[in-house]
Amino acid sequence: MQHTDVPQVRAIFAAQGFRDIPRDDIWECNFVLADARGRQIDIHSYTFDAEGNCVYGVPYPRESLSGQGIINGHPVRCISLEWLVRLHTGYPLDENDYHDVKLLCQHFGLAIPAEYAVFEDEVDARLELLTLMM
Repeated sequence: MQHTDVPQVRAIFAAQGFRDIPRDDIWECNFVLADARGRQIDIHSYTFDAEGNCVYGVPYPRESLSGQGIINGHPVRCISLEWLVRLHTGYPLDENDYHDVKLLCQHFGLAIPAEYAVFEDEVDARLELLTLMM
């Protein structure tokens, strides 16, 4: 979202019981809100200049924000599916990343990026071990 919208979004979610989740990797342009039911929202904000360059915040390429989605029946602009998968590579990955990317790729019929092969191998090994134990 545009960084200028962060105060309004914080107020809307606070009114619904969402609070900041302390994490080591948060800052004013990237933070996580959660409510008592355990629902979490990972907020990323940015500011573009008149030429479309990201000048502040999470450095998303402008072309990555060409997706369209629906939240609670309302159409929203968002990161395109291809970019969402692409942006989940190129850094130290963990099982949460694998879980998210795997579900996205399965749901939309995309190949899981090669960087996730180590997680697939681990899952296969665990399943094989469970099968042997039964």
